Amino acid sequence: MKFEKFKILFVTPNLNPGGSQKLIVNLLNNIENKDKYLLIYKKKECFLKRNITSKVDIIFSKSRRILLSFFEINKIIKEKNINCIFSSMRNMNIILGLYCYFFTLKTKLVLHEPNTMDEFKDMSFRKFIKINLMKLSYANSNFIIANSRDTKNDLLKYRIINRKKIKVVSNPISVSEKKMDNLEKIKKFKKKKFTVVGCGALTDQKNFELLVNAFSIFKKKIKKTCLVIIGDGFLREKIKRRVERLGLKKDVLITGFVKNPYKIFKISNMFVLSSRYEGFGNVLVEAVFAKMKIISTNCKGGPKDILKNGKYGYLARNDNQNDLADKMLKCYKKPKKINYDYFFEKYSSKNISKKYLKIFMSK
Repeated sequence: MKFEKFKILFVTPNLNPGGSQKLIVNLLNNIENKDKYLLIYKKKECFLKRNITSKVDIIFSKSRRILLSFFEINKIIKEKNINCIFSSMRNMNIILGLYCYFFTLKTKLVLHEPNTMDEFKDMSFRKFIKINLMKLSYANSNFIIANSRDTKNDLLKYRIINRKKIKVVSNPISVSEKKMDNLEKIKKFKKKKFTVVGCGALTDQKNFELLVNAFSIFKKKIKKTCLVIIGDGFLREKIKRRVERLGLKKDVLITGFVKNPYKIFKISNMFVLSSRYEGFGNVLVEAVFAKMKIISTNCKGGPKDILKNGKYGYLARNDNQNDLADKMLKCYKKPKKINYDYFFEKYSSKNISKKYLKIFMSK
């Protein structure tokens, strides 16, 4: 009798360079001896596809809209004899949960919840509909994997899912030593200055205006310093105007999207995460791997867990530019000692992927 391998279908709208997409790529690369399938809906948004190094059967959706792909998913599950479906993005999770509800699916469904529930603080009719769709959809999953204790607590607070179904597992982190095209531009800009780095999408959540304001205060004390903001987004022009108003045009560089920010981390000194809230906070671990000095706002999500409540990096009050600047100055003068072996062991892709696989295969 031929033994069939356990088969996992990973589903994602795209492979843009976000935390949820990186999670899927890391799992694909590190889960071994299983048949892995990846269903992608947006063929033109597949930047991270180049990072997939293991054997994966990639399927590009033929559906014009994700909401209309129920029958396509059903066909894939039956033809490939899928044992487990996994998704890592909230909107995709909702769709898959609804699919299981309407088709009474027996295949295991595991969903990764990538963020705290802060988007629902200011409730609107649209958000009211979404949160109730989450409750209906997530109830049809076998397990929800929360990436931090705060994410788990929010799922319980908003009564999204039964406590027994929630597992807390950190995101797996891997970094690349591949070259990047504009590294020389960064080196020329920073020269011999003490370099502060922030990295992420230029959105309200990431709160880069706070970082610019805090840096302005920090620079009054530490003259020979510069700030590099890695990322792009709809707030880029607003942040640039703020930089200009503060007279920091020569001291702040906004790089736009960068293929491999880790290479910038390696030649910089201090990493600051200024977010209002996070899911996990991948970039914090990546910055630790680059052996940078670390500061984060004490926001909801993974940062305080990652930094062991301030043991491995300074935690500043959320949305407080003076306290953030004060913590930057303290970190400059006396950085926290970091147990790098602890980080490499705890957040290695191989170790975290084993935890995910155990959940995928559990009854």
